[in-house]
Formats: sequence, C-alpha cells, structure tokens
Amino acid sequence: AKEGHWEKAPGERLFAAFKQHFGELPFVAEDLGHITDNVHKLKEKFNIPGMVVLQFAFDKNPNNPHLPHNYTKNLVAYTGTHDNDTTRGWFKSIDAEAKEYAFSYLSSPSDKMPLPFIKTLLGSSAGLTIIPLQDLLSLDSESRMNMPGTVENNWQWKFNSTDINADLISHVKGMLYMYKRYK
Repeated sequence: AKEGHWEKAPGERLFAAFKQHFGELPFVAEDLGHITDNVHKLKEKFNIPGMVVLQFAFDKNPNNPHLPHNYTKNLVAYTGTHDNDTTRGWFKSIDAEAKEYAFSYLSSPSDKMPLPFIKTLLGSSAGLTIIPLQDLLSLDSESRMNMPGTVENNWQWKFNSTDINADLISHVKGMLYMYKRYK
C-alpha cells in the first residue's frame, strides 16, 4: 500500500460481463468512506448493496445513513466490522452524551449492551444483517479483531467451540424468528 497507486477499472463493462456470465451478482460494496458519484451510479445500476455500521450512527444527525430508520432493503447492516471495536467495547469508550443518544434511539435500551444493537439491527429494513460473533458473545475490547493502522496483535482473536452453547443458539434463533430473519 505504501507504493500503491490508483488504477481506473472498467467499472460498468466489468459488472455487465459478470452479470451476463453469473446472473444475479453476489457483491456488497464497501462504501464506508468517500464515495464518488460514479460508484453510486454503478451500485444503483447493478443493484449492489452498500454497507451501514450501527456504531457510526450516533452523531445526533437524523439523516445519518447509519441510523436504522434511514436503511433500505438494499443494504447490509453491521453492528460493527472487523475494523471496529466490539460493540460492548465501543459503547464503554463513547462519552455520556453519545450513550444517552444511543439509548434513546435503540429498541430495547434496558438490555445490556450489545443486545440493544443486535435487536435494533435485526428489526431494521436492511436486506441483510451481519453480527460479529464477538457481539453475539457479548465480548469486550480484548476480543477486537483488528486495529487499523497497526501491524501488531491483529487477527489474533479465536473463539472456543464451547462458547457456542445451547442457550446462545436458542437465544439467537429466537431473535431471528422474531424479526423474520430465519428461513
């Protein structure tokens, strides 16, 4: 990356060839940074879902695209990604004002974090939701996957198969049924 450079891709021609060969495209656009109009047009033309991250939602801007009331069916919604702290760790790190705003927004604020995030995401209109295992296990910052911009101690977290027990399976399955996300 230090010596990398930008290469213009064939964009529309490439996706048209993919669509012709494969049919419906199984892509998700990682559109979390500065996105150009050309990228927005390409996503729209080929019906490629973008990403939203609930941890990015609580800046008190009601138009923030990461707030679930702004979601559309053509999105993949995450509590956090591999580059974020766990939701529990993130919540501990934000200031009191942001916590208050988040709790006023969430569907079940009396639950212990990250459960309100998980329920809010599952109840959203996003076409797909992704909840990292660390959040399903309600783990803290020591279970963070990656710290962008660093080279040490990343990608070290591992789960133990005993962490996935019958109670957790039953709880997750119940939420998936409740929010009609289980088939």
